[in-house]
Amino acid sequence: MSNLNLDFQASAQNIREYIDNETLFDLFEADALQEILDLSSLNVSEFQSLVKLGSEKYKSGKLYPVIKGVKISDKPEPKNAILLLQIIRKKLHFKALDLAIKCLENSQTLSNQINQIKLQLNSNPENAMKAFGFTDFESVYKHFETLCDKDDITSIRLCCIAGLSEVRDTKSGRTILIYSAYKGNGKLVRYLVEGGCNLNAVNNNGNNAVIVAAGFSDVETVKFLIESGLDKNSRSEKFGLYPITNACWGGNVDIIKYLLSIGCDVNSVDNDKKSCLLTAAANGNLDAVKLLISLGADKNMKDKYGSNAIVLASINGHTEIIKYLHSIGFDVNSVDNEQISCMPNAASNGNLDAVKLLISLGADKNMKDKYDRNAIVLASINGHTEIIKYLHSIGFDVNSVSCDHHSCLLMAANNGHLDAVKLLISLGADKNMKNNYGNNAIALASNNGHTEVVKYLHSIGFDVT
Repeated sequence: MSNLNLDFQASAQNIREYIDNETLFDLFEADALQEILDLSSLNVSEFQSLVKLGSEKYKSGKLYPVIKGVKISDKPEPKNAILLLQIIRKKLHFKALDLAIKCLENSQTLSNQINQIKLQLNSNPENAMKAFGFTDFESVYKHFETLCDKDDITSIRLCCIAGLSEVRDTKSGRTILIYSAYKGNGKLVRYLVEGGCNLNAVNNNGNNAVIVAAGFSDVETVKFLIESGLDKNSRSEKFGLYPITNACWGGNVDIIKYLLSIGCDVNSVDNDKKSCLLTAAANGNLDAVKLLISLGADKNMKDKYGSNAIVLASINGHTEIIKYLHSIGFDVNSVDNEQISCMPNAASNGNLDAVKLLISLGADKNMKDKYDRNAIVLASINGHTEIIKYLHSIGFDVNSVSCDHHSCLLMAANNGHLDAVKLLISLGADKNMKNNYGNNAIALASNNGHTEVVKYLHSIGFDVT
């Protein structure tokens, strides 16, 4: 570094003294001043004094190149920027700065209004609701929705700062952000986050916005929430849901692909030990099932009830998934912890098409659960008349019994299924059968308060005494 540069550096270090003494423009020529000021850092007040002194020495056209390199040390706040621009506008006659000054003044006014609202409402959602004139969660959400449709980001920000975004649905505990994710309103989700809402809020089940969005929204919304700071592996407290498991529940393959691409586990499980594959199969999401298996999902996983993917698909009647899983090696006689196989599970839950499909694929018609209940007994328990008819038509005995000798008729009467009772009797069910405790059909119906069944059984000869 030359002596000249050292002199400039030393002069820059003493710049405040020269300004205070009003000697700066007397001691140095314009070229030297420019070098010194390029090395200087002043606050806005000192810069104001500098410009005042310079304007007395030079015209604005000559002063500008001398002072243009000065660095401003104050915080980058609107009030400092406004003052700085006003100084330059006044002394250097830059009329083009009027627009910038006006915009900053408007911004400062808005900031002051926001601070006043925040102070008044203390970010309390209940106070915010009263202040804005709303009476319930749904009306608050509709207000945000309207603002979103108008792209009124400023008003959304004001509402967030006032605490209105933190109003909760009394039933589910959802905030406006979580509800927006549930409704699939990605645009409003973005505006709320950018407006300063509580990103980390959770509902009564412990689900945050990204868990909910993974099940109900689109991939861009999920991606935005994760990039905004929510954990890709967020886990809810009550059910143990992850974004990836909820995405498999919702069946959006784009969301599933994205979450797996950023490191989510394809074999993630919830509190019921339902993995991604099990969740997709249970909810009938065939494309998701195929994708997960292609990406290495464990086909042997079972939930805490012992159900694998094909059992869950059978329980819920998802025939296309049953076909696909069978085609890649799943056993149609798979059982759960109660030893209920696919076909009896389908029968128990009223899924006639699944029952027919499973039988066509080779399901064992003789399988019983750990209580010795076969498919027609399970169908009778739940009153599924069409399944009872079908099973009877292919050879099932309407007098099949459980381990404690509850027949189909006794099961239907016990649970108040009048149509099933009538059907079973019409198909030849033994009216004289009793369980191991000596109860016949009318006794069981009476014990459980099923008056219509009692009336019917009495009308066909059952003794009420």
